[in-house]
Amino acid sequence: MKRVRYDSKYGCNLILWAAKDELMQAGFHYIDYIPYPPWNSNLSAAEDERTRQEAIHELISTEKTYIDDLLLVVEVFYNPLCAVATEEELASVFVNWMQLILCNARLFRALYNTNDVNCFETVGAVFLEEIDSLLVPYTKFCSAQRQAMLALQEGVSPVFKAKEKECAASPKVGKLPLSTFLLKPMQRITKYPLLIRKILSHTRD
Repeated sequence: MKRVRYDSKYGCNLILWAAKDELMQAGFHYIDYIPYPPWNSNLSAAEDERTRQEAIHELISTEKTYIDDLLLVVEVFYNPLCAVATEEELASVFVNWMQLILCNARLFRALYNTNDVNCFETVGAVFLEEIDSLLVPYTKFCSAQRQAMLALQEGVSPVFKAKEKECAASPKVGKLPLSTFLLKPMQRITKYPLLIRKILSHTRD
């Protein structure tokens, strides 16, 4: 896994990553500011359609929040731990974290690019197009998540544990331990069906 340099000067929106080509392919510029998707609260629409639009906006905005969390882990935990941990320790705990960032960055970019007057008809198409890119990375991470948690508890050096504890004291992560963030990919992937179902329930045939 390559070390990542992440700058939080503008929150979790400025990405400075050595894997420039991969980010470009995922739809990002080397330095790319990503705002939250706009939402027009004054839209005139039938109640059911408005609820549907709100559900789609929830999907897109929570996707950005999730990516922010993934990047925050890089900034607060991964980068500092690179100074004290072995490659094996990093791989056993973070698994394929960078792959998750890439595939969700691509999904978010696709969703965000459709966030215009016609986007409410195309979200399903975006998911169908991107689902394969999510499948392999999330299968790998979720199947290894339990082992990653065990590695964090029992399979790393005392120096690693001390550094992780130091990192967890950061107010940027609400003084939450790394283990809390390792649960987020599983939580996110299982939330997609709920978000999609909510959109579909307010979608006309």
